[in-house]
Amino acid sequence: KPSVWYPFFRKALFCAKNAFSSHFPLAKRKNNRYSRIDSTLARMAQNPQNAPKERKARKEYLTMDVFILILELIGAAAFAVSGAMTGIRKNMDIFGACVLGLTVAVGGGITRDIILGAFPPAMFHDPIYAITAILTCFIVFIPRIRDFLEGNSILMLLADSIGLGIFTVSGAARAFAVTTEANVFLAVFVGVITGVGGGLLRDMMAGDPPYI
Repeated sequence: KPSVWYPFFRKALFCAKNAFSSHFPLAKRKNNRYSRIDSTLARMAQNPQNAPKERKARKEYLTMDVFILILELIGAAAFAVSGAMTGIRKNMDIFGACVLGLTVAVGGGITRDIILGAFPPAMFHDPIYAITAILTCFIVFIPRIRDFLEGNSILMLLADSIGLGIFTVSGAARAFAVTTEANVFLAVFVGVITGVGGGLLRDMMAGDPPYI
């Protein structure tokens, strides 16, 4: 019955929200989106007549947070695949491939947070992205999966493109979340750095000309 699974679903959304919030440790400054959401929900909660609206608004915000988190995890996994395959192409062992996969997955985000002055970078607040990248690298080293990926250059280009698109958008959103004086130029610049920074570090560590 739906009523039986509802508490578990609600708990999963709550855990996902906490994981997403820890990814944006500076997002609770004044005059930003998340503080406005909290204040709006607080005002609605003061009036009992607004309880249904409050529950609906909170559910919508949680759903969006979970959706963004899932997209970022997909981007981290896609970038980790490209990093691991670069390591395999360079005849690295599993440790070297994991280092490259982790670098391409979180390198752009670390560079982004340094530019924005968000210390320590979000990657060190929430290890879920690093764990996702490392697990992906281990999966890539499974012989059948590795052989399949080695023979599909288009698939590797697709993985790189997915990670690039997701992290570019994520980087632009991060600029608005942690900076009260963000403008379009800052958002675009930070978004590009987030998208291409990890791949740039990967190619430099692998001794290749930057793919970009």
